[in-house]
Amino acid sequence: MTRLPFILLALCLLCPGVHADTGLLREVVRTDEAHVLIFTAPAALRAGTSEVVVVVNDPESGAPIEGVDMLVEARMSHWSPQRPSMVFGAIEDDTLRLGLKSLVDLQSEGDWLLQVRVSMPGESPMIVPLEVSVAAALAGWLAYGPVLLFWLPCMFVVLLRDRILLARHALRAA
Repeated sequence: MTRLPFILLALCLLCPGVHADTGLLREVVRTDEAHVLIFTAPAALRAGTSEVVVVVNDPESGAPIEGVDMLVEARMSHWSPQRPSMVFGAIEDDTLRLGLKSLVDLQSEGDWLLQVRVSMPGESPMIVPLEVSVAAALAGWLAYGPVLLFWLPCMFVVLLRDRILLARHALRAA
């Protein structure tokens, strides 16, 4: 009986995290050759690693176009053009079937300019500029605190239940 709270706590702490945020649609570009959709995740960008997802569809059928490549160039808005910017390429992601994903490291808060370069087979590359605002990174206790604090009332209920059962057992034995 007394092991149950510890088993529940161990299961909760050892379970992998689930990320269900599809991000925010930042830009839609419609041309005769393709429809390009650009998403960023998380929806509220914070300093650190973020995702840029590009989906390229055929304008007539709506099917994804094969052989597309992408690059994301990131620089802070107040950087001079002579200062080098950071370039991030597409990475393989088995869970993303309809588009390409790039992990972009936005190192500090402020206004950033992301230039997404989409290369389609047989077409000239398309460059889509995105201006995004990046907030400061969350402190660790703010990110994980609510999850950890959620289990305190649960543990309290389990311990209270055990105490009530022990009191009932003691009354029956007497």
